Amino acid sequence: MLDRLDRLNRLNILMTSMLFGATIVAILPLFLVKQYILTGKWYYLGISILNYLILLYLYVNIFSQPEAEISNLYVLLQIIQILVTVSVGIIYYKEKSKLSKFLGISLGIISIYVLNL
Repeated sequence: MLDRLDRLNRLNILMTSMLFGATIVAILPLFLVKQYILTGKWYYLGISILNYLILLYLYVNIFSQPEAEISNLYVLLQIIQILVTVSVGIIYYKEKSKLSKFLGISLGIISIYVLNL
């Protein structure tokens, strides 16, 4: 029994790490493309392509887990990515934040969640 709990705990830590990694790797190309647009430096696009290959590897590992439900995990990833992307856009790129933007993001997150029910 203790071995089974220990194994489940390690599996949860691994899944959490892969989900966190997939979130970072999935949103990083957005910011790299933005940096390319601002600077015109091509290596930002090359790093973006590499990130997508890493993301593909992470998705294969995440969704190949027996208990991984693609509909639940993918929705969770999308909601986290939306929140992180908007936060970085407002904080780092000084994008304007309006009530309508937050309302639209909230409705988008709710709709993604409802589609998963």
